[in-house]
Amino acid sequence: MPSRSHLSAFVIHRSHLSAFVIHSSFVLRISSFPGPPRPSGTIPHWSAKVAKEAKAYAANTWWFSWLGHAAEMKGLIDNLGYTTLEEEPPTKASAIAAAPGRFVWYSLSHGGTDKNDRFVCLCFGRWDNDLLYPKDLPADLHYTLVFLNGCTSASGDGGAFANAFGAEAYVGWLHSIDNPVAKGFAVYFMEALKGHKTVGQAVTAAVNKFPVGSLAYQQVVFSIKILRGANVVVDLSPETP
Repeated sequence: MPSRSHLSAFVIHRSHLSAFVIHSSFVLRISSFPGPPRPSGTIPHWSAKVAKEAKAYAANTWWFSWLGHAAEMKGLIDNLGYTTLEEEPPTKASAIAAAPGRFVWYSLSHGGTDKNDRFVCLCFGRWDNDLLYPKDLPADLHYTLVFLNGCTSASGDGGAFANAFGAEAYVGWLHSIDNPVAKGFAVYFMEALKGHKTVGQAVTAAVNKFPVGSLAYQQVVFSIKILRGANVVVDLSPETP
């Protein structure tokens, strides 16, 4: 995937990062909702009031090529029982302001790497010039799911982002990923979480949406990574009999 230097300190990979719906990544932490805690991997039973207060974030920095992706992801996350704020494109300041009090984070963006090609930040803003580091996030975040849909977001400081978000489940990429593949996987993944599937089940279902043996399939199989929370259930919608 092509890359370019940024402020002589970073190589910005052309890819998707990120739950804000930012064309980038998700974070969700159900156990932090008001009310009794639930163990990871169990189907949540929350009152209508609590479900109404379950907030999420979806952001897309790829406004110039994937306009409308944040709205698309908002619809999929809302279908899981959340009220989602969408931003397209987000800025560093707007993302930081939106982070508290939410439980799912999704963003699609470039991943910023250091001179050793190590993932260190998310690239927000209209021209990828608004760099968001783990240390920039507010303290005491408690997300159920974070999906940073961008190159190398599960490597380098991916763990630091997971910790900063207080993420129960964190999904990202080990390597660079083509933009259409990243976008397509995100849609498949969010759709597959419906029906109280675990994060691990949803990732497997999303992978299997790509034709076996295709270049896209190979990219996804060798790059998608659940850093933590494979057994976490994200869907808050009512169970069907």
